[in-house]
Amino acid sequence: MAKTWQGLPRCDMKLGGLTVLISTVKGDLQETAGDHSAQLGINHFGFRVDDMDEACTELKA
Repeated sequence: MAKTWQGLPRCDMKLGGLTVLISTVKGDLQETAGDHSAQLGINHFGFRVDDMDEACTELKA
């Protein structure tokens, strides 16, 4: 079964134990400064860690 997000095709894959979701956008989407609903590119990403405090300490270093 094909995956979709907001009615558009989406590819979900596992790479080295990480989940990567690649979404498409509507063909008529135009970026407008200050309009955060019309963003192209990387939207967000996350990390899975065993120890949140240790991970925060490493990121701050």
